[in-house]
Amino acid sequence: MAEPVGTAPSSEPTPDPSPAGSVIPIAEHIKHQHPKSTPPHEDWTYVDFALIQDKVLRHLHRKLGKDNVTSLRVQIGYRDTIGLGVIGIVLKENIAHNWVTLNSDIETIARHNLRKEKPGFGLIHLEISYQLLPPVPLIR
Repeated sequence: MAEPVGTAPSSEPTPDPSPAGSVIPIAEHIKHQHPKSTPPHEDWTYVDFALIQDKVLRHLHRKLGKDNVTSLRVQIGYRDTIGLGVIGIVLKENIAHNWVTLNSDIETIARHNLRKEKPGFGLIHLEISYQLLPPVPLIR
């Protein structure tokens, strides 16, 4: 599998990327970022978020950097608006930190969708735009 095209500059050491695209597991993310959090909805599961993250990362790996594609949009459908927000935050942190930057403001989109669609009635859609980061030169 190809290595990520670029990385975000960081003063902290970056862990080695995993073959799956170095996605922080949702359970770990919640544990470290929101230690007092519990699932906000009875249908909310860590597995759902991991599957969506994997799907988006696979799509990005297939498309970005090939045939001069430097940006793309991904549409995610989810029935729970709170879940949608958490998915967005995790995707934003993982993907933008590792090798692409996020052009969309997920929180604004989620709030707009809340006004537009009634929660619990059909899927809520989130469209996210990604832009390929330029490779960062190695400093030795």
